[in-house]
Amino acid sequence: MEVIKKEIKNNIIRWYLFSINFIVVVVLLFIWAGVLSAAGVTPQMDLIESYFSTGGNPQYKDNEQDLIYKTEQMDEIVFSITTSAQSDLNYLWKVMKGSEVLASSIQGTIFTWTVPSEKSTWEIEMEVTLKNKIGNSIGRDYLNWSITTADILTVNSGESIQNAVDNLPVEGGIVELLPGIYNPIASIQIINRTNITVKGSSAMREDIKIKYGMLRPQFHTFDIINSENITIENMYIYSTDTTSYLNKNDGNAIAITPFANNITISNLKVEWLGGIVHTYNVSGWDWPEDNQWSKNITIKNSLVLHTYDGITFWNTQDSTISNNEIGFTSGWPGINFNTKNINNLLENNTVYNSFSAGIYLYSSNFGNNVINNIVYSNTRGIILYTGGSNTQISKNIIRNNTNDGIYIYGNTYSANNIDILNNLIYDNGAEGIRVAGIARPDNYIVSIESNILYSNDSDAIKIDMDYYNIDARNNIIFNNSGYGLNRCQSSLISSYNNIFNNSLGNYKSTSVGVGDISLDPLFGNIFTKDFHLKSKVGRWDGSGWVNDVITSPCIDTGDLSDSCSNEPEPNGGRINMGAYGNTAEASMSIFPSVSPDIPFLPDGNEKNILIYPNPYVKGKSIESKINFTNLPKEATIRIYSLSGELI
Repeated sequence: MEVIKKEIKNNIIRWYLFSINFIVVVVLLFIWAGVLSAAGVTPQMDLIESYFSTGGNPQYKDNEQDLIYKTEQMDEIVFSITTSAQSDLNYLWKVMKGSEVLASSIQGTIFTWTVPSEKSTWEIEMEVTLKNKIGNSIGRDYLNWSITTADILTVNSGESIQNAVDNLPVEGGIVELLPGIYNPIASIQIINRTNITVKGSSAMREDIKIKYGMLRPQFHTFDIINSENITIENMYIYSTDTTSYLNKNDGNAIAITPFANNITISNLKVEWLGGIVHTYNVSGWDWPEDNQWSKNITIKNSLVLHTYDGITFWNTQDSTISNNEIGFTSGWPGINFNTKNINNLLENNTVYNSFSAGIYLYSSNFGNNVINNIVYSNTRGIILYTGGSNTQISKNIIRNNTNDGIYIYGNTYSANNIDILNNLIYDNGAEGIRVAGIARPDNYIVSIESNILYSNDSDAIKIDMDYYNIDARNNIIFNNSGYGLNRCQSSLISSYNNIFNNSLGNYKSTSVGVGDISLDPLFGNIFTKDFHLKSKVGRWDGSGWVNDVITSPCIDTGDLSDSCSNEPEPNGGRINMGAYGNTAEASMSIFPSVSPDIPFLPDGNEKNILIYPNPYVKGKSIESKINFTNLPKEATIRIYSLSGELI
């Protein structure tokens, strides 16, 4: 084979040799911003061993471990924790009113706070996060103190929670529920109130039981109407009726009716009811006025099992659903965004065995982010139905759902500007990603970037809706039962993907794109779903770096224009394909990131260098030769074997 060589001092173009197939890689020496992490949920872990608070002039404080007490304005209080013998712990302290963060600190195990000069109620929240060797979160623990300068009313088992709420002063305060069983016969109403916390005295939520018998309530346990700075936490709300069908008339644990602002729901367990939280629509089909929204709602650290729906949002904005487990909903999805929900975050949740979908975004949803969730064994994984524009779906594990992993459906309205990136989408019962329906004439854009789509029971990516432009790049699409890419209509452009061993073929009605390859990606362990790429230099196995005897062809073969700045050294100066590209878990390259004798091109023309087809695979590339364009006047072309040896 003839090797062309030109002297150059500005760049190096490398050819990798796979037997008789060639992959051409340009090492580009520029850095883009942006940090991405790998998919998965941070689990709860016992990291806080003990805690106490001192100082001030407390009232109703039994001991230094008391988490609920009254103090005086301008008191200085010191909060402290001790942690398990773990290295790489990160600490975050927050002072909150409802869900509003007033102050925060990362100073360690001790936090000093001066009580403001006002009658009100605050939450002091402490979260400890355990990091692994590469900086990813692998465990978390949390603790809350409730502090008031207003009043505290204590409720014993069997007493009325409503009476305590009604007897708090106008400035609010704390209703403390002592361990035991409570049996309300009507909704506990919080109407036109501010700065109220209703909290179980024990962080063990099962100690405080709100129990319904064999007739499920047709009312909501808590009804929050036109209120703000409200916190509900530390309790178990459930029915003992586990046999009759759940239905839409069954009451929820929490109902929120606008206007509502800064509401926190934390550390609840809810079973055999309508759901945990339902925010209500008071504007009909009209766009809400400012006083018709629920704003800054936080639902976190809760367990929801065997309900009609899990969490349902209408007319909700700037809210967060995080660190919850939701399973076995029978009437609606686990997390259901009905109409008019904007700029909300769904993060670090596990949703499974839910009807219709694990996560469902319906009409008139905009700017919502679905990040780092595990969504499995639902009817579908994630649905964007006649809406859901400007949505990011990233770093999720979407697996083993009965139908599609991600389903984007258009009708009266259609989703636009959707980013699907760094997800693991595998073992779903139909398409990995499906775009279908009837869209209004427009120019809709979906970016599918740096995902792994593996072993889905139909096509990996299918587009069957007009007016859509699908950009698929840096993905690994492997071993699906249908086509790798199936374009029934619209535009589906592939570039820098590894599309391999899909049962009906790799492409239907679309063609091999620039940078596409078709080779075994060489995952770490396909049987345990370890989708990290094998590398002789270093592969992350969950606890440390291991060296393989072979290197994946997906290392250093992603889009030349995409950043690899978050990949560990050596990273070859080019992003890897797959879900771990440009993350701290990216497998290492056999080449260094930057050659010390190669400076930057002064005019940025390295972005215009094109090698086509890249890679070149004999018998599969649409060209019979490799074409180079926009090379500088002086260049060196070198050929390497996969093991990094110069040919």
